[in-house]
Amino acid sequence: YILLVGYPPFWDEDQHRLYNQIKAGAYDYPSPEWDTVTSEAKRLIDSMLNINPSRR
Repeated sequence: YILLVGYPPFWDEDQHRLYNQIKAGAYDYPSPEWDTVTSEAKRLIDSMLNINPSRR
């Protein structure tokens, strides 16, 4: 994720909210940075960030 757009998928100033985002798998692909990223790359990110370890 960071290598593709230069910032992390999860971010919050509050550490507890950050952990909640991570545990929920709450990330997105905001424009305009992600507009030129291929769907294959997004599927790879989705699989690597899956909250279910057996699905990674």
